[in-house]
Amino acid sequence: MGRALRQNTAGYYHLVNRGVSLREVFLNREDRIYFIELICNYAKEYAYVLHGYALIPNGYNMLIETKKENLSNIMKLINAQYSRYYNKKYGRRGYLWEGRFKSWHIEDEALVLDIVAYIEYLPIYIGYIKEKERSYYTCYRQFVGIDNRLTCILDSIVFKNFNSVSEIKDFLNKPIDIGYINTIHETLRKNHEQKNVQKNTSLPTLTKESFSSLSTIERNKKIHKLYHEGYSQAKIAYVLGISQQAVHKIIKKISSS
Repeated sequence: MGRALRQNTAGYYHLVNRGVSLREVFLNREDRIYFIELICNYAKEYAYVLHGYALIPNGYNMLIETKKENLSNIMKLINAQYSRYYNKKYGRRGYLWEGRFKSWHIEDEALVLDIVAYIEYLPIYIGYIKEKERSYYTCYRQFVGIDNRLTCILDSIVFKNFNSVSEIKDFLNKPIDIGYINTIHETLRKNHEQKNVQKNTSLPTLTKESFSSLSTIERNKKIHKLYHEGYSQAKIAYVLGISQQAVHKIIKKISSS
């Protein structure tokens, strides 16, 4: 069996991914433009809307709204095409992204604008830029009419909720309560994890005690085996009390040996 299926329900999703080992994946403006053009090129075909994005050097934060149950197909295509572009341009081989993208399904539409504001503020919050007006990392310049708007963001919730550039500027420039946004994000993360670790009734119950007498090598081989039997990385990580990234690295290492 393969890995557990990712949630693909149509709706709003906050998407995050970063370069493997925190590698910088957007080295210049040309790289960022190429990535966003990829997003826009497939928006009509795959029926989704881009509501906001932030492309920091080592990864992306985006909020998209899917109209069909095809999120995994969308991001697999975009991540793969960007990887090919990047590897060819910079003469490298191998994985570019840390793993499969992370996604949080936002079921409460009232939170969507707050998440857009958070994404827009992110490059400033982590110290990459100081002034949004000079930013080529986010949608800001398009939102306020400095740059031409890409077709994939024309239906952004920002334009639906504000009638003028001045209103959009007021919204995007108002002080951000990072504590509030982090609380929202933590809630989304917990909901996501709870869904991922729900028991699969077709598989036996997995317990931490079943690993207790194993050596590290034996444990890692068992993790690899369980994953291919149908247990998700999140489920294995939850039972063992380790990070999902650690489980991913174990599986990847054994698969390549």
